[in-house]
Parts: sequence; structure tokens; C-alpha cells
Amino acid sequence: MLEAQVGCVHNDSDISSSIAIANFTVGWLGRYYERMDAGSFWLLHSAIAAAGALAAILLRPIVYRLFERKIA
Repeated sequence: MLEAQVGCVHNDSDISSSIAIANFTVGWLGRYYERMDAGSFWLLHSAIAAAGALAAILLRPIVYRLFERKIA
């Protein structure tokens, strides 16, 4: 885990904030369910998840360098 490798500490409010933002976003996207056909709606969800995964992969080296600088 990242916390064990770089000593990053987070608290419950960070986790709660992340969950709240995620649930708000899912609710916001849910309004398109009736406006779009089902296949397009779920393709939209898949595309958003794929974009997030790609961003995490591409930003990983930058995030690691930032955490290393913070600890040193």
C-alpha cells in the first residue's frame, strides 16, 4: 500500500469526503439514465472509469515523487 511505502497518513474525514464526492457524482450521472439508451449510459460509466484508471497510471510517478519530497 502507498501509506506503508511513503508514510502517508489520512484520517476518516478524508475518506468520508471521497465517498461523499463519489456518491454525489454518481447521483449527478444518474439523471442521464432516462435520457440515454441503456447501452450508451453504461458505456459512459465505463469510459469515465477507464479515464480515471488511465489518469491514475499516468500520474503515478508524479504522485510518488511528490510524496518522497514531502517525507525527505
